Amino acid sequence: DSATPPVQRQMTEKQRLPLELAMQLGHQLLQNEEFEQAEATLSLWDQDFPHLPILQTNLNISLLGQGKNEAAIEGFSQAVADDPSNVAAWYHLGVAQSRIRQTAAAIASLKTAIRLRPSYGKARSKLGSIYAILDRLDEAAQQFESAVCINVHDAESCRKLSAVYRRQNRWQDAIRCIQDALLFSQDNLALRTELTLLLLDSRNSGNRNPELALTSANQMFASSQDMDHVILRTMALLENKQAVDAIDFVGARIRDDERKVEAGLLLAIGPVMGGSETAAWQKFRAAKAAIGRDPDRIGRIVLEYSERQFAGEQPGNQD
Repeated sequence: DSATPPVQRQMTEKQRLPLELAMQLGHQLLQNEEFEQAEATLSLWDQDFPHLPILQTNLNISLLGQGKNEAAIEGFSQAVADDPSNVAAWYHLGVAQSRIRQTAAAIASLKTAIRLRPSYGKARSKLGSIYAILDRLDEAAQQFESAVCINVHDAESCRKLSAVYRRQNRWQDAIRCIQDALLFSQDNLALRTELTLLLLDSRNSGNRNPELALTSANQMFASSQDMDHVILRTMALLENKQAVDAIDFVGARIRDDERKVEAGLLLAIGPVMGGSETAAWQKFRAAKAAIGRDPDRIGRIVLEYSERQFAGEQPGNQD
């Protein structure tokens, strides 16, 4: 009732929702990522129990989930001041600090969480992510490796570890890492996509495997038919000299799609592989101009592959 005074309304809510039930509901809301509702539920008891660790931790997590980073930092800072052994508070403090680019403080907070609990995989993975952003790749790899050793089912840490290996030109390690993760997460689309990309990347000259890339692309496409995966499967078909199948496959799916530039490049390749048709060169030049100078990773791989196919001069049209 809007006519009920705020204090009385709050007391009515407390009487209707006891602390224990509020804590259970708040936890469930956090699990469901309903952060605003979690804050509303838990804040009813905030002033009565300002130093109750689990209440304050969950309330601060709800703030963090809503992007209220400064408020979360204030709350978690108080939590670690009240209890310096509060591992979860140190971890979430580091996450909040990293979001507003308090990088040195975030690293210190996450290191404290790891020192208190060496097996805290989430803290190691987050620290690895920060190191990767800073181009401290050896330290990033060390943290991700530890996270994966702690939990072999941590597919996200394994994918990030593979990305670090790739940046270090450790292509074989990058592939092995993803393949190991797929043993435990066979249906993980992000891992399957990453493996396909690794096997098709022109920079991976010593470990490219078109046949395995096509197998991976087929498994990937069985789970998702969005245009990114259409493009990767098309490229895998082309790498395996199946140009007709590739053109039929991508041509049937190209219409009115935001990724049609990359698809257009691949459409142009087939005729060139089969006979260097002038129309294919025209399509290649138009698609290359449209893709621009800053393509995403899939666009770059497709562009590099296309440029290798169009390495000569356009027949009958010198300009």
